[in-house]
Amino acid sequence: GSGGVTTTVAGDVIITGGIFNLTATASANAQTLNIGGNYNQSGGTFNDGNSTTAGSVKFTGSGKTFTKSAGTITGTNINWNVNSGASLTLANDLPVSTGRTVTVNGTLNCGTNAVTGAGAFTLSSGGTLGIGSTAGITSTASSGNVQVTGTRTYSTSGNYTYNGSANQATGDQLPSTVNNLKIGRAHV
Repeated sequence: GSGGVTTTVAGDVIITGGIFNLTATASANAQTLNIGGNYNQSGGTFNDGNSTTAGSVKFTGSGKTFTKSAGTITGTNINWNVNSGASLTLANDLPVSTGRTVTVNGTLNCGTNAVTGAGAFTLSSGGTLGIGSTAGITSTASSGNVQVTGTRTYSTSGNYTYNGSANQATGDQLPSTVNNLKIGRAHV
């Protein structure tokens, strides 16, 4: 589109080949893609070629999954969001590029996967982070469920759920005060 366009997909976004380009013809206009279902990429390219203004991918559905088994995400101009009331489980790592963000207002269940890249991560007030890594959430970009090299913001009004299948450390990034802390299993 020539202006800032919001596209809403109530169901799944499935990319098996070709190029899905989230770009406006006028570079000052950002595009938004609302996904109510799962994101499943097994080939092709997902891109926002806008060189001036970043577009947004907003997950709006509950109980949904992010899967990228093959293909390319060119995330140079993509901000990722898990909206309030939405829940997303990572089946693969979620990449975030330099100068871009992953913002969690709903629930992000990482399992053993991670948010990766040179961008930033924010768990907002009222958001929930499901932590499955044995390292928890750390300040090191090579371990834990949040492995971005940009800024990491963990709200003290956020919710933290440790739900791994093996012994877990909290990691050095868990705030000293949190809204809710859940330990999914006791490990001996």
